[in-house]
Amino acid sequence: MMRRGKTDIGEKDERIVIESATRSVDGEGQPIPTWTTFATVWAFAEFDTGHELEQMDKINSQTALRLTVNYRTDIDVKMRVNWRSSYWNINAILPTDKFDMTLKCSKVE
Repeated sequence: MMRRGKTDIGEKDERIVIESATRSVDGEGQPIPTWTTFATVWAFAEFDTGHELEQMDKINSQTALRLTVNYRTDIDVKMRVNWRSSYWNINAILPTDKFDMTLKCSKVE
């Protein structure tokens, strides 16, 4: 069931970790991203779409996830989400009302 807008507090039953990247250097002096916990919040999770893309004779599966969280001003699309031990890129942040917002995410492959 697809929902838009306000969710009741009891519906935010998934614990997610929002991570931010910092730059560090590997043993060869090359910059690499290091992910650290930015915030741990409650969310309402729902799968948005799932489809396969054919590119250069290879089929890639793409899964999209919508996470509704309490409204915040300090999250951006350079961050990622750790949900159920898998990582999700934040592709868009959509305000739904003055209390909630939706993070549109795609799975990190």
